[in-house]
Amino acid sequence: MRTLFLSILLFFFFATGAALLGGCVRQSKLVQQEVAPRALPGETSQQPQEIVNEAPKSSIADPFTIDVSGKNLSILPKEILKQTRAKKLILSYNNFTSLPSEIGELSNLEELYVDHNLLEGALPAEIRKMPRLRILNASNNHLTGIPAEIGQLNLLRELNFQNNRLDTYPLELGNLQSLETFNISGNLYSQESLQALRNLLPDTKFIDL
Repeated sequence: MRTLFLSILLFFFFATGAALLGGCVRQSKLVQQEVAPRALPGETSQQPQEIVNEAPKSSIADPFTIDVSGKNLSILPKEILKQTRAKKLILSYNNFTSLPSEIGELSNLEELYVDHNLLEGALPAEIRKMPRLRILNASNNHLTGIPAEIGQLNLLRELNFQNNRLDTYPLELGNLQSLETFNISGNLYSQESLQALRNLLPDTKFIDL
């Protein structure tokens, strides 16, 4: 009788243990399913190290602006010279020592930024082929002259030659009757030259500190 009682007790003990163990296994599987990342329809799940972050494709807000500033360029790419519809060209913070004469082909330019380069001598005379130019920034270079042809840019409003090596200027600057601001600070002009320049452009605001 005692043996029968012990057998029944052992049976219940093992049955209860097996049920508890099965429940734990099922619970563990549910937890794993909840933690595991779920793939969206049509996708496969990836481990973090397999995920490649792609740069978002941004739309071009202004298709008439070309900005290659800070690209360590020393030669102007020919592809840029083909963009004859461009209205704004930014070449700032590069290593240009000169600009090609072909830049005059960009005849629709309204703004040209060539500041913070290594430009020497003078800007090319072909700049006269940009009749719509309103803003020209050639500051922080090594320029020693201003081309006389710049006087043909009748719509020019802002002219910046700050921090160059200029000590002369062409009298043709007097033709720039639309010029509102002329920054020539940080150059080698004498006070007499500056005064004569102001007399050429009496309605222009000069920055020559």
